[in-house]
Amino acid sequence: MGLSLPSSPAGLIRHLGLRSDGAIASLFAFWAPDVNNAVWCTITLVVIFVLNAWAVRWWGEAEFYFASFKVLLILGLLLMSFFFMVGANPDRDVIGFRYWKNPGPMAEYNHTGAVGRFEGFYSIFIFAAFAIGGPEFVAFSAPEAQDVRRTIPKAMRRVPIRLIAFYVLGAFAVGVLVPYNDPKLLAAIENGVGVEASPFVLAMQRYGINWLPHLVNLIVLTSAWSCGNSFAYVSIRNLHGLAKAGHAPQIFSRTTRRGVPLYALLFVLAVGCLGYLTSSSNSIVVFNWAQGISTDDIQYKERFQPYAAWIGLTGAFMLLLTNGYTVKIAKRTTLVRASTMDLVTGKQEADDDEAYWNERRVVPVARWEKFLEWLF
Repeated sequence: MGLSLPSSPAGLIRHLGLRSDGAIASLFAFWAPDVNNAVWCTITLVVIFVLNAWAVRWWGEAEFYFASFKVLLILGLLLMSFFFMVGANPDRDVIGFRYWKNPGPMAEYNHTGAVGRFEGFYSIFIFAAFAIGGPEFVAFSAPEAQDVRRTIPKAMRRVPIRLIAFYVLGAFAVGVLVPYNDPKLLAAIENGVGVEASPFVLAMQRYGINWLPHLVNLIVLTSAWSCGNSFAYVSIRNLHGLAKAGHAPQIFSRTTRRGVPLYALLFVLAVGCLGYLTSSSNSIVVFNWAQGISTDDIQYKERFQPYAAWIGLTGAFMLLLTNGYTVKIAKRTTLVRASTMDLVTGKQEADDDEAYWNERRVVPVARWEKFLEWLF
């Protein structure tokens, strides 16, 4: 499910239909590979509906526990990586930085030498840049958050810490545990399900800790559910906001007595039903029908292709840049001075909300209370 709802139909289909449903189905397949993915997709959609159909408080409660499991998981994996690195494993094998020497810390991609290593880094950087998206989710939850002037800045200050702990240290640990050319790793990436393609799991299996991958798969399953739940929340609120602004059908602006945009929720889940395509072994054909197909296999081909397509793309880009220039010139739109900008409309409501929560705040006294106040 995705934030790209208003701007990219392809992104909407990709996120709602495939990302969470397909990931959760893959995680369940780790335990029950013979069960059709449609069963897991149905369970996923039902859970997401239940968590989003009631008051936002229940969505927030679920996300709190989901997030807690994710934090415990990454901390546990980092701690495990450190122990394995220094030899605290069943084989007493001190890994150290062995794999940074052979085969090396960076894989070559497309080319050899420094250029190949840069291409390898950049090809992964694109995925990593997409994966760290999500801080805007905090802003989407602001209208329904309690004590918003305190909780939202507090949540945003945690983002750099989360990125360092989850991604930087996680990438470091992966590079230490398993070499990039490990045959089992390459085979798992190609054919594995669930957490089988995880370098952490491969390291566990290498040292005979066969029960731990099941625990990891369980926690990753809650994380995937959390991802789908969050994407659903953002998509629903996004569609509801568009309807309120008059940019989407007005039916999506309606809410229940609890303030839940029910029709927007049903629409988001309807698009999420595209995840059922993963129940067929041939579903990949649906998503790649226009990719990797030779033009010689297409029944009808327009003349001047593929050059006409490039000309059309260039024209569309120029239209994007120049669209609306007549308004600026003919209407002589003027810049608004900073001194005349309206920055206070609605501020009184925010001031009243802050005062309300300040009167009811209990100041922590004990050290553990202060720690929990800082953490959450």
